[in-house]
Amino acid sequence: MARRALVTPRMLISEVKDLVRTHYVFPDVASDIADVLDRLAVESTDEPAFAEAATAALRSVNGDRHLRVGHYPDGVPPEKDDEEVRAWFASLAREDGPSISEVRRLDGNVGLLTVGPLVLPPEYVGPAASAAFTLLQGVRRLVIDLRGCAGGVPESVALLVSHLLGDEPVHLLDLIHRDGSVVRSSTPGWPG
Repeated sequence: MARRALVTPRMLISEVKDLVRTHYVFPDVASDIADVLDRLAVESTDEPAFAEAATAALRSVNGDRHLRVGHYPDGVPPEKDDEEVRAWFASLAREDGPSISEVRRLDGNVGLLTVGPLVLPPEYVGPAASAAFTLLQGVRRLVIDLRGCAGGVPESVALLVSHLLGDEPVHLLDLIHRDGSVVRSSTPGWPG
């Protein structure tokens, strides 16, 4: 059985600080966030509690909910090898479903669409979104519950939104990288 390398909370804080300083889009804010992490009191070796405390520290400077430290008892999700990433998403789809966890019609012709826990790539979300919006066709109001959603793939978010905004593409957001490059995100237009 492989032994897990001993990684201390201080080592993790140092790594998180380096990542923030190197990649966070606003260098001045990154410096402030790193300073807060320096003051993080690590009293426990409880990994989920550490992840929660580190996440709170990251968000304390400007409330950026994209910043978080996760605890992955089964190993960190892959991010570099495309085949491993696809296999990881496929296992999430089998385990948690295709990103849409509930579709209901409530009293008063109100629709409920629950999205999460993670918005997977379009090949998983697309068929589920089409089925969900077919079931919700004609509702007077729609409640979209994102409380249990940690985020996900921007192309799939655009696909979901496209069901609400019609046939014409609509600009949703720009992701601005620290190097100044911009990735624009637009709806693909409703596929139906």
